[in-house]
Amino acid sequence: MLKKVIKDLAVITVLALLPIIILLNTSFCKNGLLNLIFFGERFSVNRLKVIKDVDLPALTPVGYDGQFYAQLALDPFLVHGDIVNALDAPAYRARRIGLPFLSFIFGFGNPLWVLRVYALINFAFWGLLLVALYQYSGFRYKRDFLLAVSLLWSTGTLVSLARALTDFPAATLSVLAVFLIAKRKIAAWLLSFAILCKETSGLSLFLLIWPEKNKKVKPCKIILLCSIVIIPIAVWLFYLKLRLNGSPFVGNNNFTLPFLGVISKVVAEGGRFFKGLTQLSDFNILNLLFEFICPLSLLVQSLYMIVKPRVSSPFWRLGIGFTVLIFILGNAIWVEQIGYCRVLLILTFCFNFLIHKDERGIPYVLWYFMGNVGMAWMSIKLLSGFMFKVSF
Repeated sequence: MLKKVIKDLAVITVLALLPIIILLNTSFCKNGLLNLIFFGERFSVNRLKVIKDVDLPALTPVGYDGQFYAQLALDPFLVHGDIVNALDAPAYRARRIGLPFLSFIFGFGNPLWVLRVYALINFAFWGLLLVALYQYSGFRYKRDFLLAVSLLWSTGTLVSLARALTDFPAATLSVLAVFLIAKRKIAAWLLSFAILCKETSGLSLFLLIWPEKNKKVKPCKIILLCSIVIIPIAVWLFYLKLRLNGSPFVGNNNFTLPFLGVISKVVAEGGRFFKGLTQLSDFNILNLLFEFICPLSLLVQSLYMIVKPRVSSPFWRLGIGFTVLIFILGNAIWVEQIGYCRVLLILTFCFNFLIHKDERGIPYVLWYFMGNVGMAWMSIKLLSGFMFKVSF
């Protein structure tokens, strides 16, 4: 018993290493946790008046998406007029109200507390998924550890933590919905909140409407489950329509014709990588390599979902919508891996759950390697940066 406890603690410690490194990286900077939000100089003029007195970290030139959701957390119902100017795309950002609303609640409306809660909330969801994975597998075998690594150390996961984004919490809530699929109403509420965190989680609605093996789901119950999932986001979007009349709900160039975006990405990054091999002084070869192989790993994940359909598996039903999504994503999403990895995070999660359960031996090793090798860039950056700091 003691041996197992020590082993489990060792595994958990190893898995927690990268989130700890992310937190340590912020602790060495002025303003600590607020550095996770990535405020940008470009948007400083339009920033909310309520945080003018907050000592913000040194601004990056442009910042990142988290700066808009963090400000939304200070005014989640868009009551004050300056919130519209503070958001780069008000309706597009505001529809992802889940995390900002939680941050507002747990920050008790205090601007500094709300910002700190928002900066840390991804880590709370990371811990929640870690506990759920332990309950799921017990970390008894090597493949259990590899499953945890593929989820908790994926580039999409770590970027969401390091830049205070909405993607990982939404994916975690979706996974928890699978774990609680036997209690479909609870699963429906979890999926509903996942959609309020990231609207693409709605692609997983198929999870709920397909009956489990040897069980039937009555039409009236299907209607109830769909209502639980759809009504909250529908009501919120209607509210936004009234508050933000005329603001677009969809980002520019997020979608394109089938296959065009992903093929263009692979061809372009392949060209940059091979060109970089001949100009070593001008290119970051490792970064170019991962920009090339990351889309290929995502294509492997989608290929697995297509060639091995398992309608009876809740994880297959959860992820199949994202298998379709990868083929219609536009150029705005394919710009860099820290963007598209997190958009397709549920696909990565479902792929790894499926091969963990159904593959053995050499096929498991091959699928795991091909499907996850491209997801390792953020882990490599964090580990190499940490070891460099320690060594010097």
